[in-house]
Amino acid sequence: MDKDAGIELHDVRDCYIQGNMITDNGLLGIWLYKTALGTNTNNTVEGNDFTDNQYGVYSEGSTANRILGNGFVNNSRGLYQSSGTHEVAGNTFALNGFGILYSGANNNVITENIFEGNYYGMYISSGMGNSVHHNRFQGNTVSAVDDAANVWDDGYPSGGNHWDTYTGPDDCTGP
Repeated sequence: MDKDAGIELHDVRDCYIQGNMITDNGLLGIWLYKTALGTNTNNTVEGNDFTDNQYGVYSEGSTANRILGNGFVNNSRGLYQSSGTHEVAGNTFALNGFGILYSGANNNVITENIFEGNYYGMYISSGMGNSVHHNRFQGNTVSAVDDAANVWDDGYPSGGNHWDTYTGPDDCTGP
């Protein structure tokens, strides 16, 4: 199944994708895809640079993957996830249309990321139980939108997120 992707992971587990420059693909930088009968779990995407793609990482029907320490710059969507549960930590999302776009993704942990100069830093159109804390949102046109029920604060004393233009509480309505 070619969706015009730089790297495609179909029905695999325990893969480690590290240190790549994934640039100017027609549609997808990395496509994490699971067919109805297969598995796409426990993969790690770490230390890669995603630049000038429609989607840096496109995750569809995958779960338990780790997206760590990557740079997502000037993509239409840095990370898109339609289902599944991932750990998303230590990434930089800069100058994208959407830093992260979730549509139906549940129970993800999104921590210690930088969202800078995106149109939307993070947009959750649907999905519940996502934990979004210890991230830095600065210089985005819209820092975050949450149209679902997600947690934006890790509680006292750990705390929530850093917002350059938002001073209210980190709650489920998003800033």
